[in-house]
Formats: sequence, C-alpha cells, structure tokens
Amino acid sequence: MSETVLNIIYIALPLSLIFSWAFFLYFFIQKKHHQDKLLKLLARSRSLINKLKDDLTDSRKLIKQYANNTEETADVAIDIIDNALKKEIPFDALTELNTSQATLIHQLDALSDSSGNDDKEKKQLKIHVATLKAQAQTTETILERLKSEAEANRYKLEYLEEKLHKQRLELDKIDGLEDKERKARARNRTLIKKVKEQDTQLEVYKTLETKVESLQKIKNHLDLKISQKTHELEKQQRVIAKLKQKNSIDETAPSLPIEQETKGICSENEGQIDQLQEQLSLLNLKLSESTSALERANREKDFIETQFLDLIESIDKTDDVKSELVRVKKEYSMLEDHFIRIQEELDR
Repeated sequence: MSETVLNIIYIALPLSLIFSWAFFLYFFIQKKHHQDKLLKLLARSRSLINKLKDDLTDSRKLIKQYANNTEETADVAIDIIDNALKKEIPFDALTELNTSQATLIHQLDALSDSSGNDDKEKKQLKIHVATLKAQAQTTETILERLKSEAEANRYKLEYLEEKLHKQRLELDKIDGLEDKERKARARNRTLIKKVKEQDTQLEVYKTLETKVESLQKIKNHLDLKISQKTHELEKQQRVIAKLKQKNSIDETAPSLPIEQETKGICSENEGQIDQLQEQLSLLNLKLSESTSALERANREKDFIETQFLDLIESIDKTDDVKSELVRVKKEYSMLEDHFIRIQEELDR
C-alpha cells in the first residue's frame, strides 16, 4: 500500500508542477497580451497628448496676448499651461493599467498560494507579488495625487475661462473705443485745420477792424463837414430871402448883383455838399463791405464752435481722447479769447 501511495505521489507531484507552470504561463501570456493592448492605448494617449500640447502652446500664445491687461489672469493662465505642458497624464490609460495590474497581482497571489510544496518557488513568487503590490500602491497614490491636481487645475481653467470671457468683452469694448477714437482723431484733425485757418483769418480781421475804424473816423468827419455846409447854405438862403423881401419893398435898389453873388455862393456850397455826399456814399459802401466781412468771420466762428460741441458729444472719455480734447479745448479757448478781444475792441 505504501508503494501505491508513493506511486501516486510520484505521479501527482509532476502533474501538479505541470499544472502550476501551465497556469503561470497562461497568466503570463494574458498579461503580455494585456500589456500590448495598454501600450497601444498609451501610444494613442501620447499622440493625443502631443496634439493637446500643440493646442496648449497656441492657447498659451493667445493667453499671453489677451492677458496683457490683467496680470492676475496672465499668471493663472501661464501657470496652468506650463503645468499641462510639463506633465503627460493619460488618466484613462493609467487607471486602466492600474486596474489590470491589481487584477494580475490578485491572480498571482492566488496562484502563489496554490503552487505546490516548493517553498523556494513559492517564496520567490510571493516576493514578486509583494513587489508588484508595492508598485501598484505607489501607482495608485501617484494617480490619486495627479487626479487631485487635475481637479484643482480644472477649477483654475474654469476661472481662467471666465476671466478670458470677461476680457474678450473688454477687448470688444476697447475695439469700439479705438474705432471711436480714430473717428475722433479725424474730427480733431479737421477741427485743428479749421482753427489754423481761423488764426490766419484773424490777422485779416485785424486789418479789417483797423480799416473800419479809419472809415468810421472819415465818415464822422464828412458828416460834420456836411452839417457845417448845410448850416451855411441855410444861412445864405435866409440872407437871400431877406434880400428878396427888401427888394420887393425898395424896387429902386440895385439887387441883381447881390442876388447873383448869393446864388453863386449857394451853388458853390451845394456843389461841395454834393461832393461830400458822394464821398460819404463811397465811404458807406466800403464800411458796409467791411462790416459784412466781420459778420462772415462771426459766422465762421459760430460754425467752428458748433463743430467743436458736436465733437465733444460724440467722443467717449478714453485717456487718449481726453488728452486730445484737452489740447483742442485749449486751442479753442485761445481762439475764443481772441474773438472776444476783437469784439471788445470793436465795441469800443
């Protein structure tokens, strides 16, 4: 009977070893097949990550461009993009690899418990399983940390997206302001040109003003002379009337020479008065032309003032526009003071 038991042991032991090694080879082949599948998945993940890196590089450029106005947004954006570019984190592939590794370790652990009576082989297998467990634990810890970092970065990205949206709105607003500023600058150039033309005209108006004053003095002098001549003529006409009355009383008096003399004086005075009246008419014509020129100057001033007021109403208060407006206002104020001085001098 002992021989029978011994024969059974001799037969069972090789069979057990063959079965154990067959089971181990089966799982080894399965593991290799699974690893090949994971390698393909990792290769595809790396390709996707490279594409994402290119997209992130482009995004980094855009973020740097849009973040010039907001330092806080720029720091957050560059930090996120830098972290993303430095790390390759295929979470799906790592999670699948970690799960497969844990399954394989569990199977190897079960195999080590049922792998016969060879203590040396079992010990080596258990050491290998313990090493794999430690690696799996480390991988799981790293994966959890990376997931936590990814979640934190997700919140940062959401914050960044919100900030970028606000910045896009601000940029649209700035584009609108820049468009208005360009239009304002064009209007300012037109207005400044008008102001320069008006400065040139002011010199002409000063000459006109002097001319009007001279004409007014001449007119006053002519009015005085006409008044004097008219008074003399009226006086002489009264003398003639008295002489005629005297002649009607005393017909024997020699009245003809005196009457002719007085008539000659009256004719001479009338001629002088007519000449003065003609000069006065010419003077009034010149004075009217000069007055019309001054009225045109006032109308041009009013037109420039209207353009300036329209310009102020149509321009928003951006910094560049403000500085331009301050400069134009100063020029306009100088022009207005110039006109006021001319008006005061004319009134005097």
